[in-house]
Amino acid sequence: ILDYEAKWLDESIPALDGHTPRQAADDPTRRPDLIRLLDSFPTDAGRHAMNADRLRAALGLE
Repeated sequence: ILDYEAKWLDESIPALDGHTPRQAADDPTRRPDLIRLLDSFPTDAGRHAMNADRLRAALGLE
C-alpha cells in the first residue's frame, strides 16, 4: 500500500480537476479540494487502505 500511496501522489485525480495531489497541495486555490478529498478517506479501513495521515504528511499538510 505504501507504493500505491507514493504513486497516487503524482496521479491525475478527477476529483481534483485532473491535477495531482502534489499539484493541488502546492496551489492555494486547489488545496481545500485536496483536504476535503483526504478527509473523505475512511479512518478505520485498516492496513489495506490508503492512510490519509501519511498522505497529508507526504504533502506537507500536517
